[in-house]
Amino acid sequence: MAASATPAPGPRRRLLAAVLAAVTVGAGLTVKLAAPHGVGNDIAGDALYAVLIYLLVVALLPRLRPASAALIAATTCVAVELFQLTDCRASGQPTFASSPWCLAPASTRATLPSMCSR
Repeated sequence: MAASATPAPGPRRRLLAAVLAAVTVGAGLTVKLAAPHGVGNDIAGDALYAVLIYLLVVALLPRLRPASAALIAATTCVAVELFQLTDCRASGQPTFASSPWCLAPASTRATLPSMCSR
């Protein structure tokens, strides 16, 4: 039996997810910094954030089924949104300069924290 020259599906999927995650970060920064601020900008940013979380889950656990990866990513996104309802987010911002970028700041009515607080 000859050895296969192609890598296993797990490492290939991990590499592809990592590359796509880097592209998603670039797209997110472009939307954040270059596009005019508005509801469309916020919705695009939220969607790219969710896609990034999914891609990171796939990069970390490449053999996971897509539906399972999507469930983990969705749960993570909801947990981050719920975390924004606490005072911990505001108290952590002065300490960590990157926390607004990492914690997907809520700025429109389309996000979960603002819907829950009304």
